Amino acid sequence: MKRYPFIEFMAQHGRRLALAISAVAVLLALVLLVMGVSLAGGMAALIGAVLLYPLMRLLAELIEVISDTLMPR
Repeated sequence: MKRYPFIEFMAQHGRRLALAISAVAVLLALVLLVMGVSLAGGMAALIGAVLLYPLMRLLAELIEVISDTLMPR
C-alpha cells in the first residue's frame, strides 16, 4: 500500500505550521514597517501576512479532510 508522508505530516502538524508561517510573515512585515523602507510596501506586506493565516489554515483543513476520507487507517 502506498504511503504519503507529506500528507500525514500536514494532517498532524498543518494547523501549527499555518500559525507559525503566518506569525513569521507578520514579523517580517513589521520589520519592513519599522525599517521605514516603504510605508505602502510595509502596509501591503502586513495585510498580506494577516490574510495568509486563513488561507494556510484552509489548506491544512483540506489536507486533513482528504487524509481522513481517502487514506486508509
